[in-house]
Amino acid sequence: MEQLLSIPSGFKLFGLEIKFYGITMALAYAVALIICIILCKKKKYNENLPYKLLLIAFPLAVIGGRLGYVIFYPSDWTFAKIFDIRSGGLMLYGGVFLALIGIWIYAGIKKQNVLKYLDLIAPCLVLAQAIGRWGNFFNQEAYGIEITNPALKWFPFGVFIEADGLWHYATFFYESLWCV
Repeated sequence: MEQLLSIPSGFKLFGLEIKFYGITMALAYAVALIICIILCKKKKYNENLPYKLLLIAFPLAVIGGRLGYVIFYPSDWTFAKIFDIRSGGLMLYGGVFLALIGIWIYAGIKKQNVLKYLDLIAPCLVLAQAIGRWGNFFNQEAYGIEITNPALKWFPFGVFIEADGLWHYATFFYESLWCV
């Protein structure tokens, strides 16, 4: 049965490896942007605001995510390894933290209430997180402890992790469902 659950982590396109994790994250950002655009129209905000916030938040989220990973997961970091995000290692909390600081600074420069922006992006962020957690499924990461009871070895309750050949609680799925 475990063989049926084997899912590739990506595919090659023109010699470049495309990871499903990256596709999932891109989809999460796209959906968040679309929701932000819809909310801006509904709240009668400037139609360019979602794009401005994305141009601030996206690069800061990548930088903050990587910085968080480098700080909280010590390794034999070299200058080149720190910038090699294709090898993995972005931390959600670092990314959200730095992106929010950037948006807070932007709100201050524009003399706007930062709560207006946070109210706008909060549902977008939570929905993006719900989608993005599925990237953990493809990477076979962010799972729970081992499931020893055979009656619980089924998805979505559990997930088979090929690296150790064991069933684990599907915590990525629980968080995704909770975010939705």
